Amino acid sequence: MADYYLDFNHGSTITGTVTFTESSETISGSGTLFSTELSVGDYVKASAGAQWYKVTAITDDVTATISPAFEQATITDTAGATLVNSGDGSTSNPFCHLSQYTSDTIRSPGDRLLVQSGQTHVYGGGGDIVFDEDGTPENYIEILSSDWRSAGSTSNPIIDFGGTNDGIKTSYDLFWKLSGIDLTNCTYMAFETGPSDGLVLDNVNFYGNNRGFYGTNFYGTGSVTIKNSSYHNNSHQNIYFQRGFVEIDSCDIDGGKITGESTDYGLQVTNGCIAIVKNTAFGQTIPHGLWDIHCNRGANVTLVNCLFDEAKVYIGSIGDSVKSYDHQQVKGAFWSKFFNGTIEKDTVEVRAGGAASSIKATPNSNCTENFPLEIAVWNEFDVQASAQTRTVYVKSIGISTTFPTAAQFYIEAEYYDTATGTTTSIARSTQVLTADNTWTALSVSFTPGQTGRVVYRIKVAYLEGAESYFVDNQLN
Repeated sequence: MADYYLDFNHGSTITGTVTFTESSETISGSGTLFSTELSVGDYVKASAGAQWYKVTAITDDVTATISPAFEQATITDTAGATLVNSGDGSTSNPFCHLSQYTSDTIRSPGDRLLVQSGQTHVYGGGGDIVFDEDGTPENYIEILSSDWRSAGSTSNPIIDFGGTNDGIKTSYDLFWKLSGIDLTNCTYMAFETGPSDGLVLDNVNFYGNNRGFYGTNFYGTGSVTIKNSSYHNNSHQNIYFQRGFVEIDSCDIDGGKITGESTDYGLQVTNGCIAIVKNTAFGQTIPHGLWDIHCNRGANVTLVNCLFDEAKVYIGSIGDSVKSYDHQQVKGAFWSKFFNGTIEKDTVEVRAGGAASSIKATPNSNCTENFPLEIAVWNEFDVQASAQTRTVYVKSIGISTTFPTAAQFYIEAEYYDTATGTTTSIARSTQVLTADNTWTALSVSFTPGQTGRVVYRIKVAYLEGAESYFVDNQLN
């Protein structure tokens, strides 16, 4: 375990005059000593330049090759103005480029890179910043903001991708942690990760990019933690995940736009991704152009104490779900959305003598007898092998003409139907609603073959128009 240091502004000067030519990978010198003052793997920067360039070849004292090609208008430095950095990461000879830590040198579990705070690090045109080596669950490899030069700065260092497609990319790189970094000005993905288990981003802020954080190709193995971070003004997606697991805690995920483009998605998850989101606000300062939360292809999002626009939650397919606990930061409130409707806690429509709250179900056009909306589930244990009856009270609000049949709104009980073994049967209620806004009892009777668990489910499989259904939140 070792600490390394990065200072974007650190470097020594090169003898002679150096010319950096626009769009060229060749630098030329006059009175220079490239053969002795430069080494392959060093980084050089023009005095009026914003970016460090890696030395890839040295022809002689006056000609060398850099990567990427020079991105500014041609600059000819006066003698002794061009900087060179061959940093070893020490305080006396710090790195100048993030790649010197992530890929140029070998890292070990527990290593840390302290990046001088309050600086802007411009990286663009040279390809993605990639990571090598792995940390361990006990010892992450870290990159963190630090005022290690005691310059009095408290702001995060900024990694500016210079309006290029380049970003940070991890793939099969395990147990890395980034803390206190801002990522901006990437025209593609500011941070892309593949199956990189154990990745942690803490106070890593994304803004002014096309896509912010993009997690893809997890194949069910990746896990990422994002906390204390902000996302805004990223033109297409703030956070995207497919497959794997992500936990998001205490973040601000806002809209905004780059010129001519709106931020379409706050959090987009797909292909079986599981997301746990806590204490996070979506679109509260700047609304998203399309969706705060977008689920598709078997993705599931659980929200705890979060703020978001319910109308900007998208469910694309059977198996997707968004469940919100302490909904809209109200203690005890609950709201969930499925492909065939929404379920939420309601404290207004309550039954006299019943529970203090009811369960409100609002089906949509996808709610059918073949695909009913499951409103509530109760489990009861050690139910005796004797005649049993259970009752719930229900009502509708908003039905004008036709009420659901007993096959379209019911309580069912699944119980062990033989004296031994684990086979089960399902019994259903037969009562029906006959009046709107009137509490009606639905009862299910059954006789278990043996003592054991019984599962009760309330389902609706009908939609007349824009009605809602309410269930007294107690099983009698």
